[in-house]
Amino acid sequence: ESSSSRIRGICLFNCAVGLNSRNLLKNPTYDPVQRAILNWLFDLFDFFIFDNELLLTYALNNIVTKDLLRDALKSLYTHDPERVDDELVDSFYYPAKSGGS
Repeated sequence: ESSSSRIRGICLFNCAVGLNSRNLLKNPTYDPVQRAILNWLFDLFDFFIFDNELLLTYALNNIVTKDLLRDALKSLYTHDPERVDDELVDSFYYPAKSGGS
């Protein structure tokens, strides 16, 4: 059996999901002051959370569990959350635990 016949699909993971909220700044209903305030808030989140290696390392080592990760993935895959299986969870969990993530 050729390897191409075993492929059932492909999935691309959005590793920058935390930054997707910046798309709110493109909303034409926001005036320049609202955009500036939201941009400032996103910069604070980036600095204190996403750019904080100590906080992220602590969270990965002490807070993130497979069950918590499974629930988060199910909330992201709203079309068919039951397709979130052990293999998918492990594909996120173990690389995050291996360091340098």
